[in-house]
Amino acid sequence: MQNSLQLQLPRTYVDFLQIMGRQAGDFLLDATWTYPLQPAREDAESMLASDSQRKGNLTFKLEKSMFVFLANDSFFLFFDLIPPADDPPVFIYEEGALLPRKFFESFSEWLTVCVTSDAEKNKEHLEWRAKQGAQNP
Repeated sequence: MQNSLQLQLPRTYVDFLQIMGRQAGDFLLDATWTYPLQPAREDAESMLASDSQRKGNLTFKLEKSMFVFLANDSFFLFFDLIPPADDPPVFIYEEGALLPRKFFESFSEWLTVCVTSDAEKNKEHLEWRAKQGAQNP
């Protein structure tokens, strides 16, 4: 994959893709993040073009070294591959913003928070379903 993109991807991101890159059950179903990765960048570029048309003063441009690894309807996440890092900071661009901002200090921190949050949501949902089943035998 790195050869086809002509980029050196961070080790933590490559490890993540090797485990979960084609789909991971219900994990992050509301976003574009699975391999192949081009749609996430296309979604990000589309959002920036739309914001630029609406605002006319957008100063942020998605450089080639900025790797978009997740996009949804209202934001996208990326890291800059320059300088190379095994676990780079994660930046977020939110629809309507003029500039992105640092979102997490590292990709692994972002991933830990996502997995923990997703696990909590699933636990709550399973507990709710168990209560529903107990009430409606």
